[in-house]
Amino acid sequence: MPSKSGKIIFVVGPTAAGKTDLAIKIAEVADGELVSADSRQVYLGLDIGTGKDKSYPHHLIDNVKPGGEMYNLSQFLVDSRRIIKEIWDRQHVPIVVGGTGLYVTALLKGYQLPVNKQERGTWHKRQKPDFSALVIGINPDRDRLYSFIDQRLERRIQAGMIEEVKGLLDDGVPSNWLYKLGLEYRYTVLYLQEQFQSRDEYIQKLKYAIHAYARRQLTWLRHQIPGIKWVRGDEEALRLVSGFISNKNKK
Repeated sequence: MPSKSGKIIFVVGPTAAGKTDLAIKIAEVADGELVSADSRQVYLGLDIGTGKDKSYPHHLIDNVKPGGEMYNLSQFLVDSRRIIKEIWDRQHVPIVVGGTGLYVTALLKGYQLPVNKQERGTWHKRQKPDFSALVIGINPDRDRLYSFIDQRLERRIQAGMIEEVKGLLDDGVPSNWLYKLGLEYRYTVLYLQEQFQSRDEYIQKLKYAIHAYARRQLTWLRHQIPGIKWVRGDEEALRLVSGFISNKNKK
């Protein structure tokens, strides 16, 4: 059996496209472990608004208490690289899934963040990443994607997303901290502060904001991550995975 060490599968795409569902299917057939590359799912208690799927184990979910210093790219790179090595040691395949494009790009391209404060904001790229990557992308057509986003938001609200945010505020999580998270948390904080004329206005404006975010995600992926294998369905993705895992060459 080919060694799984040195191989990583990335599952990318816009929000609501179905990345987690596909990543779980890949993990089940490829003996894989999921590593979340989501800048918000790392926080405890942010469940409904971030869409955590707790039916399948993920690394880097529920690791950080909300309300303190924001989890950042540097921490993600340290944590994810450590976890990936541990997964390889278990002879499993790391499957990195998530929509935070900066996290995915930095890990995939082997960037290092400088220690020197004067060089903050710049990246240092390693000469050669120490792994081989298969990057699978999901991109439904625009109308379907917007429909997925709208339906998902309605489900989250029905599941108690507004109550989740209110509970976080009541537990002492600062409103400005939640505001910085953007999208569902920002708009829900504003709704609870009565910054919208109605519940319908809050929902509609949040839908439009998520549509715009999905477009930005796709732009980032197309410009920052060359070589994405865009798939039309699960079967195509699983065929790519099978070929990637069975290839004996690490590089």
